[in-house]
Amino acid sequence: MVSLIAQREFSVLIRSRAHQVAMILIAALILIAGVVIRFINTTDTPDAPSTPPTVAVAVEQQMSEYADALPNVVEKNLPQGGSEQWVKEQTAKADNSADKTAADTMFLALGGTPDKPLVFTSESTFTSHFGSAANSIISQGLVNTTVEKILGTALTDAQKAQLGQALHATPVAVQTEKMSAMERNPIGYLVGVSTLMLLFFAVTIGTSAISQGVVEEKSSRVVEILVSSVRPRKLLLGKVLGIGAFVMLELVVWLLSALGAVFISGIPIPQLQVSMLFIWAFVWVVVGFFIFATLVGGIAATVSRQEDLSAVQTPVIFGMLVPFYLAIYLVPFQSDAIYTVVLSLIPGFSSFMMPMRQGLGPVPAWQLALAVVLAVAAIPAFAAIAGRIYHNSILRMGKRVSLKQALGKGK
Repeated sequence: MVSLIAQREFSVLIRSRAHQVAMILIAALILIAGVVIRFINTTDTPDAPSTPPTVAVAVEQQMSEYADALPNVVEKNLPQGGSEQWVKEQTAKADNSADKTAADTMFLALGGTPDKPLVFTSESTFTSHFGSAANSIISQGLVNTTVEKILGTALTDAQKAQLGQALHATPVAVQTEKMSAMERNPIGYLVGVSTLMLLFFAVTIGTSAISQGVVEEKSSRVVEILVSSVRPRKLLLGKVLGIGAFVMLELVVWLLSALGAVFISGIPIPQLQVSMLFIWAFVWVVVGFFIFATLVGGIAATVSRQEDLSAVQTPVIFGMLVPFYLAIYLVPFQSDAIYTVVLSLIPGFSSFMMPMRQGLGPVPAWQLALAVVLAVAAIPAFAAIAGRIYHNSILRMGKRVSLKQALGKGK
């Protein structure tokens, strides 16, 4: 009997034109978001060239002693102070040339004095991907020549290589304690927020359908016929399972759309990590849905009019908003705090806070396992409470059933 009720509820929703349009529209919007991100990435941050362009170097006559230590020197006797003019002329010729190699050439000129050397280059070269590397090569030539002058002897290749390593130290960014997890991992934060929104949509759509169906059957007295053939608790269970199956179908469609949007956008996220996050997102949405949906289904039976639904649903909605906002505003800034860990293990809270923690960084396996076990174990407990409320309220017409009456032993 429970399966028949579940099939009826699922069929009603799957055949609803409004739900079909909403499911397809949201999936399309998710895919469009991926296309927009891809477009922004390709227009605003063009790919850096894979191979370095040709470098042409000129040296002013007073700096000619450094010429032999520099690469690709094409002019050794520029007049003193002529570097700026030389760069302008060579850049203009290259821009007007039909030769692609000439157009891609970077022009650098060494001027100034041995005490204060200057490297002249165009603004485009200065800000280009390879501009700093070309400047570093010239700096290395200056250092090698200067050291040789000081020592009075030529450097060996090994000594030059050692100097080059010292001049090209690799910078390493250090994550400070003041930096939030959201700043360290914005993509993970976006994945976590997306999971929260999916859960919120799923619970909102599912609980709305369940509560409206419960009140509609009660107000039309159809429920009196139904409970003559099936126990009230099984009736509620069938409604939750049927509507939940439709919500899970919507969720799968949206998650697949989100996964497609990620790959369309070209965001560099490891595929395995993305797959695991989406699998866990599905798990947390399923668990969270059944916790909140069963409660709303039971509480909805305490009223007989659609107009009274908002009043009885408010406590559950507020109860859902608390972990929702904690996940957005607490987890990114205090992701490792003990109270964050404890709250993320509590059923109801875990469905919102764990996805955010997983998006921002790895979560210990024992915490994930414990959170899932506690959440799954809590579903029958919430279902028992909702079933008692539904059983004691569904046949009481007229005024709203009090919580004391709803939780009583019943008849």
